[in-house]
Amino acid sequence: MIKKSFPVESDTETINIDQQVYEQIKRAIFDHRLPPGTKLTEEKLSDLFAVSRERIRKVLQRLSYDKCVSLKPNRGAYVAQPSVQEARDVFATRGLIESHIVELVVQNATEADYAHLEQNIAREYAAHQQGRLNEAIALSGEFHLLLAEISRNIVLLDILRDLVARSSLIIAMYGRQSFSLCGYEDHQVFLKRLKTRQVQQAKKLMQEHLRTLEAQLYFEARSARDIDLTEVFKPKA
Repeated sequence: MIKKSFPVESDTETINIDQQVYEQIKRAIFDHRLPPGTKLTEEKLSDLFAVSRERIRKVLQRLSYDKCVSLKPNRGAYVAQPSVQEARDVFATRGLIESHIVELVVQNATEADYAHLEQNIAREYAAHQQGRLNEAIALSGEFHLLLAEISRNIVLLDILRDLVARSSLIIAMYGRQSFSLCGYEDHQVFLKRLKTRQVQQAKKLMQEHLRTLEAQLYFEARSARDIDLTEVFKPKA
């Protein structure tokens, strides 16, 4: 049995350990290693992370607030399964919000901000070239969140964080086998439009990108496959 040892000596360390468990489970969901509908057994997770079931329960409750986990009475916790209507609503809302974010970025971005975006694109390119697809997917989502940060509107940033997280679940549930996220080439073209203050063209590219993502979704129910949590959280060699 694989266990992670988390020695606890203070309240601060307890909080840090809870955060580590939370982040590892959330990352496994976003990386699609825990597909929608996967049962998250308290006892199994408690054993794997070497923490109490009570603490696992608190982590799962926190993930439910993030819309990543569904807590079902008398059945337990499952990775959330967004409905078709929710999927459509998420992408429609992203279109509205991210169009406004584009306007704010053009108004507020500094050279340092653009450099940060270029670094993200370079990292995404390297991940693609080296076959690290999960990392490339994460960096693609991070690009959109960086734009929200640059907008200097913390409310929009919080909203987009939630929408990007839910988009990841939607793609995991409804994405076709050939599903293609926006790539670094798209981001490079988009960034050029921002830097030259071509607001309408940049907004158009963002809308086209989101429509392309939604068009690749296949809205048919899929049965959850059996997932070995031990394998999911096995330490990397």
